[in-house]
This record gives sequence, C-alpha cells and structure tokens, in this order.
Amino acid sequence: INAMLNYCYGVLEGETTAALYELGLNPILGILHTDTKYRASMAADMMEPARPMVDRMLLDFIDSRKFRKSEFVRTSTGVFRVAKMPGQPSLCKPLAEATAKVARECWPVWEHVVNMLVQAQPRGDKKERTPLTRNNSKRRYAK
Repeated sequence: INAMLNYCYGVLEGETTAALYELGLNPILGILHTDTKYRASMAADMMEPARPMVDRMLLDFIDSRKFRKSEFVRTSTGVFRVAKMPGQPSLCKPLAEATAKVARECWPVWEHVVNMLVQAQPRGDKKERTPLTRNNSKRRYAK
C-alpha cells in the first residue's frame, strides 16, 4: 500500500508543480513547507488538500482488485516500489490516471489560492513585468 501511495503522491506532486507553473507561481518557494533543496515546497503546500482525496481514491482502488507480487519490486535498500516491467501490465498507468483526475478536481481550489495570494500583494508589487531579461527593454532601445 505504501508503494502505491508513494507513487500516487509523486504523480500528484508533478501535476501540482505543472499547475503552479501554468498559474504563474514558482513551485519551489513554499509558504507552509520550508524551502528545501530538491523539493518543490509550494507544490507540497498545494498538495495538502488533495492528499485525503488521493488516499480515498487509493483505498477504493485497493478494494476493487487483487494484486500480484510481480506488480511490486523491492529495491536494494529494502524499499518497495510499484513495478514497471516492459511488455507487462503495470499498476503505474491506472494509478497515474486516477491521481491526475484527483488533481484536476483540485484546479479550482489552486486557482482560488493563487488569486488570494495575488490580491494580498502590496500594490507596488503588482507592477507589470516582462518575462526574463526584457525589463526596461523599451527604454534601452528607445535611443
């Protein structure tokens, strides 16, 4: 169960990170989770409301079928993972599809949070910015 849960949380983190980029936020800079190397802290923040939904989805998935030992692998460090064997059915596809569906259900919540963050900025920080190094490009080339 933990192997499947870890896999689903990994998919959820990817879906959340992609949504944050789409919404114009940096998924690295967290509010609740401390910024840590190799972790998308804002994505972890935004994932929290979805975790119980993923847990419920996984419990329903577990209840709906039987599992084979071959669907899991044990790493050299003793950790169990969902197996992905070329040419054989894998749990990865149905778990990823179900987790992505949960993420889509969270889109309105994530948009609402982003809009609240934007509205909470001081007025001076809402100035229009051009992407990357194009700040002040009109003044630079106006001569």
